[in-house]
Amino acid sequence: AEVFKLREPFVDVMNKVVAGEHRNMNMVIGHQVLRRMLEQEAERRGAPVVAFGFNADDLVASMVTWFTTGYRMGGIPVRELGSLRYVFPLYRITKKELTLYLELVAPGLNRQGAPGRFTTGSDERSLAYAVADHLYDLWPGIDYYLFNAFENVQRTLLPLVDDLCRVCGGRYVLQEGVANPAGLCDVCGFLHRQEALRADAV
Repeated sequence: AEVFKLREPFVDVMNKVVAGEHRNMNMVIGHQVLRRMLEQEAERRGAPVVAFGFNADDLVASMVTWFTTGYRMGGIPVRELGSLRYVFPLYRITKKELTLYLELVAPGLNRQGAPGRFTTGSDERSLAYAVADHLYDLWPGIDYYLFNAFENVQRTLLPLVDDLCRVCGGRYVLQEGVANPAGLCDVCGFLHRQEALRADAV
C-alpha cells in the first residue's frame, strides 16, 4: 500500500479487483507487487541482481504471449532494466522436473491446491499456458530451441526503451504502438483509473 500509494489496504483493493469486471488484472497486479517488493529489498541490501523463480513453462507461456501480441519483453535468462540485472536461474527447468525434484527432497513443499482468489489470471494467460503445455507434449524439450531462437531475435530488435513509474518507482518497458501514459506503469495506470491511488500519488 505504501509503495503503490493506495488509498486503502492492499487486500481491500485486491478484493475489489477480483470481484469486479477487471479481475483479469489480478495476476498482472500480483506480479508487479512481488517484483517491486523484491526490488525494494535489493535496493535496501545494495544488491544489483534480482533472481526470479520462473521456470521453463512460465517463460515459454510468456513467449507464446509475446508471439501472439507483439508486446516487448526483455531477454532470457538475463535482462537489464535500469540499475538492476534480472536473472532467471530456473529457466531450463520444467514444472514436471521441479515437481519430481521436490517430491524426492521436500515432499511437504510439493502440495498444490486449486487456484485461489488472487492466483487466477486472464483467459489469455490461461490459454498461453495451455498452448505452452501442448507444445511440450508435441515437442519435448522445445524450450531449448525457443530460448536459443529468442536470444537470436533479441539481437535484431530495436533496443528496449524503458521509463520510470512516478507512483511505484518501478521501471517498465515502453510498448510500441500502445498509448502508454507518461510515467505510469500498467499497474499504476490501472489503479489510477480505478481511483485506488491516493490523491497525492499522480
